[in-house]
Amino acid sequence: MRLECWIPCATELGDPFVIELLLFCLTIAAANDTVLRIDAEAPFPRQISEYGLFTDATGQIPSDGLVPYDVISPLFSDYAEKYRFVHIPDGTSITYKEDDSFEFPVGAALIKTFAYPALSGDGLDLVETRVMIHRSSGWEGAAYVWNDDQTEARLAIAGKRVPVAWRVRDGSERSTTYFVPNMNQCKQCHQPNGETVPIGFQPRHINRTSTYDGVARNQIDHFVASGILTDTLESVKAPRAARWDDPALAVEVRARAYLDINCAHCHTPKGMAGHTNLFLTYTQNDPRHRGILKRPTSAGPASMNMEFAIRPGDPNDSFLLQRLLSTETAIRMPQIMRTVVHEEGVALIRDWIESLGSEKTE
Repeated sequence: MRLECWIPCATELGDPFVIELLLFCLTIAAANDTVLRIDAEAPFPRQISEYGLFTDATGQIPSDGLVPYDVISPLFSDYAEKYRFVHIPDGTSITYKEDDSFEFPVGAALIKTFAYPALSGDGLDLVETRVMIHRSSGWEGAAYVWNDDQTEARLAIAGKRVPVAWRVRDGSERSTTYFVPNMNQCKQCHQPNGETVPIGFQPRHINRTSTYDGVARNQIDHFVASGILTDTLESVKAPRAARWDDPALAVEVRARAYLDINCAHCHTPKGMAGHTNLFLTYTQNDPRHRGILKRPTSAGPASMNMEFAIRPGDPNDSFLLQRLLSTETAIRMPQIMRTVVHEEGVALIRDWIESLGSEKTE
């Protein structure tokens, strides 16, 4: 029975204490009754609370209308953890596309929070939440930076630098200045052909298992069953990328999956790095386009005076790996959202290059 139904009964009984207690409970319930408010055409609000995205922001518990999802291999962002959600307006659905981002209806939204486990060991330290909304004019995105109290996040059009700290596997503490990109910098990754699009919401990235209402289920199957995706496709028929950190898989497919999610949004024929002819999508099969015995398109610090992007068997003389090892702004790759070296990712690419041995490409 709803609390409102007890008020007349309590009034009849004439117990002021009970009435006051019930009114207090109603106030708390109303405060926690978060309603999702995403307007496809409204300007980005100054505070993230105006969207009503979370019933518990610090726990990243979404409001009704936001569906959590994850990707097989996430883009590396200075070891931040990420919490992803999708919103599809009632009466609409996603259209399936096999080798590209899904086609979303106007009013759809993608939400992604970047956070670190608190050094205290209790909860999360939220850094930023990004909101991408599909307007009638196309996709637009904005970043919101969380305050120290973790009670509100404010619109950061110009980006921001935020000091962060986390613990590594041996228990020691690491820190860096986390980079929140500005709106124009976001476009560098999200505009492969001049049109802003999502990056990770593609079949090969989301074809994995997550937990919904306590039950493990494939995400694509769940989207179909819930009406978010109306295509009759089954997950077993959809492409699936390798998980980059799965040691049971071959090093080559893991390396290609890693480069795909971290680099291919620029290194594709229509991307910002299309002029380099270094194309790192998961399905790219031309060895030279993947960097093997590929010469740089121009001399300068980016190639670090090395002859090939990948010299098979010699990671130390492969500028693709050396750029992953660099933190210098003019050299490092990826250029945005990375200030530290992803040690595990670098180890994977090193192992892959070594495994190529003396392979030659005509």
